Amino acid sequence: MFDEEGLLYYPESKSSDTWEWNYLELCIWKAPDWFFGIPVLESLDDYKQLYGLFVNSLQLSNLAILNCIHLLEDIRDGCYGHTEEQETNTYRLYGELNELVEAEKDNNAAKDEIRCAPISLIIFRTPFPFWGDESRI
Repeated sequence: MFDEEGLLYYPESKSSDTWEWNYLELCIWKAPDWFFGIPVLESLDDYKQLYGLFVNSLQLSNLAILNCIHLLEDIRDGCYGHTEEQETNTYRLYGELNELVEAEKDNNAAKDEIRCAPISLIIFRTPFPFWGDESRI
């Protein structure tokens, strides 16, 4: 299955007995413990020992700027609901995005990813992120 489709069989969550198929390109190797929305293979006991295969051979990457931007778009669009935990994770996600951008500040590809992000994901209004459209700025 993997040779033809690039599919990977993995548990739905760290504590789940339910497994499902997903494309390897839609997974990442490493992310913070609180991260959600994208399968993180390092966090799964069944895959943790396969670092060399996934990272070195199959080129699976760690959490990146574009992953954060896509997740913020999903949050903005209501894909994960509006709970207190979600608000906390959204703040964490913005913090992680800031760290990734800072680490990649000399990388032109990273700058392009940020430039392409919808402005409504980047604008903040305290105490909550501003999810409005560009016309309200």
